[in-house]
Amino acid sequence: MTHIQRTREEEPVLLTEANLPGPDTITKRDALLDADPRLQQMLTEAVRVGWPAAFTNDLYQNDRRILADHPGEPMVWILRDHGTHLFPTECESKGEAHYARNVIHYWSGEHTLNYSDDTTEAARYYLVTPGGLTPLAWREAKEAIEVRSSGS
Repeated sequence: MTHIQRTREEEPVLLTEANLPGPDTITKRDALLDADPRLQQMLTEAVRVGWPAAFTNDLYQNDRRILADHPGEPMVWILRDHGTHLFPTECESKGEAHYARNVIHYWSGEHTLNYSDDTTEAARYYLVTPGGLTPLAWREAKEAIEVRSSGS
């Protein structure tokens, strides 16, 4: 199955099993067939960037499940050369929000335990909504994470 998606620059990106990162698997095919527009935008960006080069099931399985658990909700997505992370912008607890913010900071390249001067391999951060992906600086991604108000 083939889908055509457009990136922010409106360049067509052909989504096929062959051009998605990683080996051809059932989970990759299932992701291609998923109707969630957020996942389709994430797959398009993965093709454009060529990541993740490893731990591709982070995208095809884990992120897909997280999106299904949070239908229509905005999410913060971290795309790395070796995997992804996906967090709802509205967390259920302070602990969940703290964890998400720490993961965002850790992969920024500015964390003391994971410092890097090489910006070409730096993780990329996005706000994921049904309307598309918005690139974020890591600090913007960190600030997007909040604790859900008790009135929600």
